[in-house]
Amino acid sequence: MLANYKLLIQITITCLIVLTVNLLSFFYQPMISNNGGKGMDGVDYYKISEDIVKSETPEARAPFVYRVGTPYLVSMIFPDDLLFGFKLINIIASSLIAFALLFFLNLYFRVSYLNLIPVSLYALSWHAPLRMSWYYPVHVDPLAILILILLLILLKRLIHSFSFLSLILFTLLSVLGVLLREKNIIPAFVLILYHTEFKFKDKLPFFSISFKNLKFKYLLPFALAIFTILVLHFLVKSTVSYSFLAVAVTWIYKKSIFVLLHSLFYSFGPILFLILVNFKNCYKYIGENKELGLILVIIFVLGAAGGSDTERIFYWAMPVVYLIFLVSIERISIKNYKYTFGLLVISQLISIRSFLLTPDYPNTYNSILPFLTPLSDRLPLLDLWVWHADTRVNIVSFGTYILLFATLYIIFVFESKKLKF
Repeated sequence: MLANYKLLIQITITCLIVLTVNLLSFFYQPMISNNGGKGMDGVDYYKISEDIVKSETPEARAPFVYRVGTPYLVSMIFPDDLLFGFKLINIIASSLIAFALLFFLNLYFRVSYLNLIPVSLYALSWHAPLRMSWYYPVHVDPLAILILILLLILLKRLIHSFSFLSLILFTLLSVLGVLLREKNIIPAFVLILYHTEFKFKDKLPFFSISFKNLKFKYLLPFALAIFTILVLHFLVKSTVSYSFLAVAVTWIYKKSIFVLLHSLFYSFGPILFLILVNFKNCYKYIGENKELGLILVIIFVLGAAGGSDTERIFYWAMPVVYLIFLVSIERISIKNYKYTFGLLVISQLISIRSFLLTPDYPNTYNSILPFLTPLSDRLPLLDLWVWHADTRVNIVSFGTYILLFATLYIIFVFESKKLKF
């Protein structure tokens, strides 16, 4: 009874958070002006919708042309105003993500008001779908991430209390999910890996694989999702030559460990510090919930192998990273570490640009030196992405993150020693 009451309060507060962010974004966040509000990749998504409205074969650049889900929905509901359709559908989907995230956290973590912290971080982060959809309406991430979280919820049920109804829903959502973005095949792949045994040995071959626990029913969602992707490739037309494998190898070669680490900082902010200082507990928790570790590994590999917006790819791990953050925060008393948490809260709000607008693109502003992030809305938009930013901005930003983590550690150790006296 108490848990239901707490959940009701959480849902109510989540409603208020989402409504507040949407209202502030409506009044203060201008839409990107590039390509008439379509942005960069949005040109391709918009073109897909136009082609569907004209009953023509969708034709655009790969890999964007294979993400037909959201453009199709927009073309069916808003054929006369595609730009408005993208904006409205993405804002609605982005708002629903906050509630899906809340239920995901409550599924793994005890029903606690602490769960509202990740919901708030999602709502306040400038690059997360909720705020991004007001600025950059023509994209496909909101519905895709919403389906991903629903798949993660069903994945938990399939692993710990299997039912055929859950399997049917999981399969249908996997097929629907890959129409939105290819990454939604991850949960189906994790379901297979979870029931596959990997044993490591001291001599060649260094590991062996056993499929004795892998049944056909666990293969079905992945097989149908792959089949959907293959069929989709015959139904649309790419205007460029594209190879997923070639692109992945190229990006892995290009991205240094510093780029990947910096992108992680940009994606999730200083809350990663709490995960680092509670690494043993976090590792133990992931070991007890193997599916979470598999999701993290796969998404981080995709971040290294994906396109230039590494932060957006890493952010697909948001539900799991925020959950691990909750596991960390539960083991540290805020009362006993008030200076650590005080600095952490301030720096986190700065890092995710909670109170700053996203600048238009293109613009004529000059780069400014950052503290974690450039503390202004008058700067080149590309300075907010590690791969695209001015080199000096990246060096200073990365340096301030390292300095912040070192300072947090010193304060954390000092407060830990105080507790022993």
